[in-house]
Amino acid sequence: DITYHGIDTVYTYTDHTTVTYDSNGNTIDEKLADGTDYTNFDSNGDPHHVNTPAHDGQPATSADITYHGIDTVYTYTDHTTVTYDSNGNITDEKLADGTDYTQFDHAGNPHHVDIPPENGNPATSANITYHGNDTVYTYTDHTTVTYDNNGNTIDEKLADGTDYTQFDSNGNPHHVNTPAHDGQPATSADITYHGIDTVYTYTDHTTVTYDSNGNTIDEKLADGTDYTNFD
Repeated sequence: DITYHGIDTVYTYTDHTTVTYDSNGNTIDEKLADGTDYTNFDSNGDPHHVNTPAHDGQPATSADITYHGIDTVYTYTDHTTVTYDSNGNITDEKLADGTDYTQFDHAGNPHHVDIPPENGNPATSANITYHGNDTVYTYTDHTTVTYDNNGNTIDEKLADGTDYTQFDSNGNPHHVNTPAHDGQPATSADITYHGIDTVYTYTDHTTVTYDSNGNTIDEKLADGTDYTNFD
């Protein structure tokens, strides 16, 4: 259907998309059925801004749109940039902190991430694979971290086989299985948190307490023997 509003002409399509043209026939607005609204069209008919309504639990947002050869880049208000190729497929997503997702599949899922240095940790990268509802990051040091479909950590396995599980809502594990190493047998421990200290309680009832820097500050054996003043 075509309607007229002053000097503007509005086409309403069967999918409920509306496209507004000015008196010279230039596109000035395109609104999709879901409320996504493209504006700031150039002389080629390409939009340079989009407002996206809240959907699927995600808040409303907006982005500026720029064009680089055959690629289109959306720069969102949180400074995330998402790059699409000429077919509309995502090829790159870079977060404001520099985290960069690449190697997207046809479902729009990335298979690689580069992570810049942060909080004293060095830069790293990971390959990303998908297993049912779970997503697994395999880092360059061979650590694997598994996330559920809500993005919660459910497993972290180090290169030496140490396996952390039972993560809480803060991302802290509450159990660890440690493989045999250096002549020591395999063991496991429950992990609890007390202020800034972390306590491992092993199967032989030994408890080892670490401070916020990971330094051992107390080791108590099952018979009550208590070691302190660690160097």
